[in-house]
Amino acid sequence: MIELLKDSYLDAIRPHGLGAFMRMVRTDKNDFSGKYNCGLKVISKLFSPSVWTHVSGPGGHITVKHKITGVVIDFSNHKDPVDPGAVRSIAEKVQEHLNILGNDIFHFPQGSWKIAPDFEKIAKAFPKRA
Repeated sequence: MIELLKDSYLDAIRPHGLGAFMRMVRTDKNDFSGKYNCGLKVISKLFSPSVWTHVSGPGGHITVKHKITGVVIDFSNHKDPVDPGAVRSIAEKVQEHLNILGNDIFHFPQGSWKIAPDFEKIAKAFPKRA
C-alpha cells in the first residue's frame, strides 16, 4: 500500500503528470476554456501503470481505473488531437481523482502538494476508511 500511495503522489506531481495536465488545460482564471487541444500521446502518458489499471474499452476507447481512489476515466484513442470536449471530460475526472487523493487520503491543506505526506502513517490509517 505504501508504494501505491507514493506512486500516486508522484503521478500527481511529476513533470507532465496529472497536476501539470490540469494547469495546462485551465486558463489563468483556473477555469477550463474549452478551447485547448491536447495530443493523444500527452493524455496516454498521464496514467502510470503502477497506479492505474488499463482496460481496453469498446470501439477504440481506453478505460483506466485508479487503484486507490477508484476513479474511472474513459477516452477515445483514435482522435489526435483529442476533441476539446473530451479533454474537458478527462480533466474533470482527473480533478475528481486529485481531490480525493489530496483531501480525503493525504489530508493536504488546500493547494498544498509540495511536501510529501507521511505514507506509512496514511497506509496504517487507510483500511479504517473502508
